[in-house]
Amino acid sequence: MCMSALAWAQIGGVVYGTSIETLQKLGIDQILLPATAVITAAPFYRGKILSHVLESETDTLFWTGSAFDRVRRVCSEGERNAAVTTSI
Repeated sequence: MCMSALAWAQIGGVVYGTSIETLQKLGIDQILLPATAVITAAPFYRGKILSHVLESETDTLFWTGSAFDRVRRVCSEGERNAAVTTSI
């Protein structure tokens, strides 16, 4: 979904480190649609994808839990906010 939004917005490129597969191993749900598949389906998009940049460093952030805990905390807060909003 993010890559689709970036393509529609004509963002010139995307750089990422940690792969979908690694995030799945950590138990972080992912949509199994690689960014390369999205741009293949968007012939109007001319941006580039640079993958696996500093992969060992970004993987370490997820594996050590600091980034994962932060994501989980933000998501939990979002779910609580959504529950409050829907119950009002």
